[in-house]
Amino acid sequence: MFKKQHRGYQSIFGVRPVACRFGDRWMGNEEIKLLRAGGIRYDLTVEPGVASEPSPGDPHATVWLPDYRRALRVPYRPSAADFLIPETHSGTDEPNPPLWIVPVTTTQPPRWIPVRRFPFVVKASRALNLVLHPRTTWQQLASEIDRRCHEPLVFLLRSGDLGDPGFFANFKYVIERLASYRSLRNCRFTGVEEAVTSFLQAEKGRV
Repeated sequence: MFKKQHRGYQSIFGVRPVACRFGDRWMGNEEIKLLRAGGIRYDLTVEPGVASEPSPGDPHATVWLPDYRRALRVPYRPSAADFLIPETHSGTDEPNPPLWIVPVTTTQPPRWIPVRRFPFVVKASRALNLVLHPRTTWQQLASEIDRRCHEPLVFLLRSGDLGDPGFFANFKYVIERLASYRSLRNCRFTGVEEAVTSFLQAEKGRV
C-alpha cells in the first residue's frame, strides 16, 4: 500500500513525498525500511505515551497497534534495530537523506486510561487530536505553548472529520481558544522540515 501511495503522489505532484504518517499510528521496523527506501525524510506516526490497543474495526483483536509508552517526545533518527530508540552512530549508510521521526505531541503526564486488554486500565497518554477530547486537548496545548520550548508542537487533524457536526464543534472549541491565546505570539507555524531544522539548531546551541 505504501509503495502505491508513494507512486501515486509522485505521479500527481511530479515530486517525491518527503513526509509521511501511517494510519492508526501503525509503525514497525519493516515500515522504517520502506520509508528509507522511498526517500521519506520525516515521519509523524509515533504517538509517545500511547498504549497498545486493538486495531480499529478488528472485533477479534488479531492485530494490535504498537505500544508507544517508551517512545521519545523529541525528533530523532530511528535505529534500524528498534524504531523507538535513536541510532547510536553519527554517520549514515542510507542511500537517501536521513529519516527523522517527529513524534506527535501527546498529553503528559500520563493518565489512567481504559484499554481493551488486561489489566484494562493503564497509565498512558493521548494524542492531541483537534476533534477529540476538546477540553483535554486545549489544556495540553496551552500548557505546551506556555513552556516556550524548542521542541515542535505537533497535533492531529483529519480534514474529513470536519464534516461531522460533533467533531466540528470540538474543533471550533479548541481553535477559538487557540486563536485568542496571548502566548501564541511566541509560537511560529511551520512545515515539518523547518520545525526539525529549528529544533536541531536549538539543540546545538544548548551543547
